[in-house]
Amino acid sequence: RQRQMCIRDSCKEIGQWWGRVDGEHVDIDIIASILNDGIKYTLFAECKFRKKAMGFGAYNDLIRRSAAVKGNSNDIYMLFSISGFESELADYAEENGVLLVDMDTLIGSNDPPRIRRVRRNRRGS
Repeated sequence: RQRQMCIRDSCKEIGQWWGRVDGEHVDIDIIASILNDGIKYTLFAECKFRKKAMGFGAYNDLIRRSAAVKGNSNDIYMLFSISGFESELADYAEENGVLLVDMDTLIGSNDPPRIRRVRRNRRGS
C-alpha cells in the first residue's frame, strides 16, 4: 500500500535513514524523493504498530530527526499508525498537510492521503 501511494505521486527514491540527533542514535522509517505536479518533495514517514493511538510525540520526533537529514526541499510528513491518531494530532494534520495513514487506509478501505505542502513546526511537546 505504501508503494501504491508512492507510485501515484512519482516516487523517485525510497529508503530509510539512521543517524545521530542530539547525541542519540535514531532512525527514520521511510524517506522518499517524490515528484508531484513538477515539484520535488522529500517525504519523511514514521510507522507505529502499537495498541495506543499516535500523538504529537511521534510527529515531533519525526520533525526533529528530519532536520538532521541534509539537502531536503519541500518536506512533507507522513505518519502510519494501526491504532489511529489522537484527535488533537488529527486536527493539526488536517490543517497543516501532515499525511495520516491508519489501518483502514493501509488495507484499502479509505483512499490514501494526497500531498500538500506543510509548515515545519513542532507541536504538543
